[in-house]
Amino acid sequence: MQKCTGCHNSRCGELLYAWSTSFDKNLARTERILREIPDPNDERRVKSERMTGEALEIGFHNLRLAQQLWEKIADVRQGKRQENETLLLLRK
Repeated sequence: MQKCTGCHNSRCGELLYAWSTSFDKNLARTERILREIPDPNDERRVKSERMTGEALEIGFHNLRLAQQLWEKIADVRQGKRQENETLLLLRK
């Protein structure tokens, strides 16, 4: 939090808390999704793990992209998204 207030005003604290709560919920949901796909070689699991890493790396610096990645992970589990669609999202 102190790192954030170095560049942003102190009102960002409440917003950061809300983002953090949302981020934690998405991570917990993703962990449940990964438990549903026990095979480490399952293409859906591999894609989900890759996107999870990207979302964690992006963190709060691009919340919109991170949220889109969390949503794509849920879609991958259900087989709704193709790899090229995810790559297009990441290029935006």
